[in-house]
Amino acid sequence: TGSFFSNRNATMNWFIIDLCLAITNLRNKKV
Repeated sequence: TGSFFSNRNATMNWFIIDLCLAITNLRNKKV
């Protein structure tokens, strides 16, 4: 279960990073 939990955590981290990058790109395009 530990491996599964860490895997899920890593996926969430990548998802959040991807989301932040997308938001930053949108902001840069608007400005």
